[in-house]
Amino acid sequence: MLLSSSPQFQNPELGRQLEHHHRQQLPPQPQAPPLPLPLPTRPASAAEYGRLLQACTAARDGATGKKIHRLILHARLEQHIHLRINLLHMYLKCGCLGEAREIFDKLSRRESNVIVATALLKMYSRCGSLDDARAVFSAIAARDKVAWTAMMAMLAQHARAEDALRLCRAMLLDGQALDEITAITVLSACADESALPYGAAIAAAIAQAGLDADVRVANALVHMYGTCGSPAAAAATFATMAAPNVISWTAIISAWARAGDVERSFDLFRAMQQHGVEPDSVSFVSLLAACSHAGLTAQALDYFAAMTQDHGIAATPECHGCLLDLLGRAGWLDAAEEMIATLPVEHLQSDARLWRAYLGACKTFGDRGRGQRAAGRLLDLRPGDPAGYVELASLYRKKS
Repeated sequence: MLLSSSPQFQNPELGRQLEHHHRQQLPPQPQAPPLPLPLPTRPASAAEYGRLLQACTAARDGATGKKIHRLILHARLEQHIHLRINLLHMYLKCGCLGEAREIFDKLSRRESNVIVATALLKMYSRCGSLDDARAVFSAIAARDKVAWTAMMAMLAQHARAEDALRLCRAMLLDGQALDEITAITVLSACADESALPYGAAIAAAIAQAGLDADVRVANALVHMYGTCGSPAAAAATFATMAAPNVISWTAIISAWARAGDVERSFDLFRAMQQHGVEPDSVSFVSLLAACSHAGLTAQALDYFAAMTQDHGIAATPECHGCLLDLLGRAGWLDAAEEMIATLPVEHLQSDARLWRAYLGACKTFGDRGRGQRAAGRLLDLRPGDPAGYVELASLYRKKS
């Protein structure tokens, strides 16, 4: 067997689990070979080669992965453990078990244990098994940056942002440096916890490491500052970006909208289009949410029409939810009901938030008939959710 038979690996059962997992994950062979991914035309950094290997893994492009492996060897970058992890993962995912065995057999005992444990950590993350992931992480004697980041990402995904922040502090004390992926993961956790002081400290570390020039990191900084209620800091970061993309513009629009400066959000939306950046559905959700909080019903309807008619963007459940919330706040229950009647069936059947927003509006204005219908649909979608019963009971109390 590929991993469990290696004399370097001290836990054969763990190796058998990992190999079985990877064999189960191998997809059926495609009828036609996939188009090869483009190779770099200049010498690349270890981080860039890592991203290319991840792209090969996602595309199941083992042929290009082998070429990148040769470039890594030629550049004498094979000593980077994260590249070894990516190579091993790519070869396993692409079914190149011989090459994977060769990579694994060249690893030291310390590295092999870290790689196998990190792969298991990622597997448990995908399965949502937080306790198992914690156990594996705790068992890693010498953790590398990939293991730290994988555990932080899992904690953040499971709404354990405070734990993720503590883990980041421990990682830095352990002597590990920030990279782009770790920085984005930690900034996301700071945003979730509204932890501005710690987010600012991470921002300083990012600047010191020279990572703020990366547009993805800069976007995460703008989002973190905006979510934490510091739009001025978000704007200062945005101003340093050489080529902000739609995510950058949307983040700064949302930052000012959260701060209540709706007019500045509208100005930035116009500026985005003047700079040739086409908005997406998330951009319009930010605008609709700003209109909802400011009570600008007519302007929200104009933006909604522009999104669907001028830009040809299909409305998402989030867009419909914002508009329903706004119509409900304004007391336009007839318009809200007409809108619900025109919504795609799949949105109404899958998204309880739409019915919850409509039910809340019915409660606010004491419309028992519409409220009963909305509560019935909400309870059909979420029979165990007490929110429908609470809102309906509140509606009857208000009416009586």
